[in-house]
Amino acid sequence: MTKDNIKELLNLLEFEHDGNIYTKKYKNVNEPLKVDISGDGHIFYSECGISIGRETTCNLLEPENLVVLHCVDRLLWKGYNPIHIELEP
Repeated sequence: MTKDNIKELLNLLEFEHDGNIYTKKYKNVNEPLKVDISGDGHIFYSECGISIGRETTCNLLEPENLVVLHCVDRLLWKGYNPIHIELEP
C-alpha cells in the first residue's frame, strides 16, 4: 500500500482533503471522520464517536486497516450511530 493508493481510496470514498488531512461528514455524526496520511498515518475514529479499544486499527501501516476504514465509512453512510460502533474491543 502506498500513499498514492491511500489517496485514491479516500478520493473514491468521497473524502475531502486539505493537504494531508482527509475528512468526510455524515448526516448523523457531529464530527467528521478524519484521516491524516502524513507519516505512518492515523485514522481519528474516536473524534466522531466510535469506541476504540486498541489503537492498532487506527494507523495506515496495515492494509486491513483500510478495509476497516471502508466498512466504518459504509456504516456511517448508511446511518449507523457511531456510538454503536466499537473497534478492537
